[in-house]
Amino acid sequence: MFNKRAWSIWLVATLFVAFQLFVGILFGISTKELSSALSISGMDVSNIVAIYFLAYACMQIPAGFIIDRVSIKYTLLTASILIVVGLIILGITHSLLFAYLAAILMGFASSFCFVAAVVLIGRWFNPKMFSVVVGMTSGANGLMASLICYIILSVGPVLHINYIILTAVLGIIISVLILLIVKDYPKETELIDIEKTSPNILTAIYKSVCNTQIFLASIITALIYGSMLSFITFWNIQYQELYGNDLVVISLLNITALAGIAIGAPLFGLISEKVGKRKPVGMGICIGLFLSLMILLQPVRLSLPVVFIAMFLIGFFANNVSIGFSIVKENSSPQFIGTSIAYANTILFLGLSLFNILPGGISNFLHMHRHFSIGSYISKDISFMSIALYIYPLAAIVALILHFFIKETNCRSRGDLKK
Repeated sequence: MFNKRAWSIWLVATLFVAFQLFVGILFGISTKELSSALSISGMDVSNIVAIYFLAYACMQIPAGFIIDRVSIKYTLLTASILIVVGLIILGITHSLLFAYLAAILMGFASSFCFVAAVVLIGRWFNPKMFSVVVGMTSGANGLMASLICYIILSVGPVLHINYIILTAVLGIIISVLILLIVKDYPKETELIDIEKTSPNILTAIYKSVCNTQIFLASIITALIYGSMLSFITFWNIQYQELYGNDLVVISLLNITALAGIAIGAPLFGLISEKVGKRKPVGMGICIGLFLSLMILLQPVRLSLPVVFIAMFLIGFFANNVSIGFSIVKENSSPQFIGTSIAYANTILFLGLSLFNILPGGISNFLHMHRHFSIGSYISKDISFMSIALYIYPLAAIVALILHFFIKETNCRSRGDLKK
């Protein structure tokens, strides 16, 4: 019904999500520049990164509440401008204090991106398309972020422009696109289903946090997508290096996984809409991810083609955002959707952080207790880290079990449920 405008808005919102994702990556590729400008070590740059993500996490639920209450267009425009300002400060400052302030500013602003994109999808697309388009957003932003990374790394040295400042220029372009294209609602939409009252933030948070179904869907999404983001972006690199694969091969493996996400996320959303069920599709994702991980984590040296196939399948089954966030939306009241999505995204982020820490802790434990390890019956080519990585298929099993406690929504909104 609103096809051209809806897809234009989706493209700009998804591009902004990808841009925000790249801003997180930017710290890594600009470590030398930041270390030189601020006279700090590369290790100290990680503190700036930590501040950025901490600000992002802290602002998630307030961002969802704001999106529920005010214009998304101007919220996104303000957020994009603040990110640009933060990038400029970070790119030109020689003060560590200002670098921290820039990181906080960008973290706060970035927190609006994904939540706003999901809410816009809910407003502009047919409800039957929601899970498909959310899946497309989740799948496409990783590929877009990779493309942005390639462009920045290619153009920067040619133009002799700092990567951070070049990213700020891209942010200005995105701000202009938001101003010209994004619109809050279709003209045909009548907001008759949304209550006219404006509850305070505590009420909004209570309605989301105390909804058991929203909580369960959020935990499942964190166990599947959050865990796999940590695996694909960090732990798989360490794992593949143990087998002697170089960074070029590992980057291709990660791109293969991202391609799997880009295909699987919208496809599972489409399948869910076709069968009119969320739970069976979500459970199928858990089983597929478990089997794919068990192939990759076998205690034997796999041939490279098999590793590529396994990585594609892991990516294919990794992204249950289209199912998880659909369940969240369908169990939320219309005036609390933004807050509920933000709450779910906060749990997803916390899950990502947890899974970034767990494998290292388990690996260290096994090293300290060599006599207790099961290394005696596994291949000599595999390290204790590979044992630690079994936390990921275990997460898929836990997510599968939690699905039995999810109430089927039949792809329809259930409004306020009795908890």
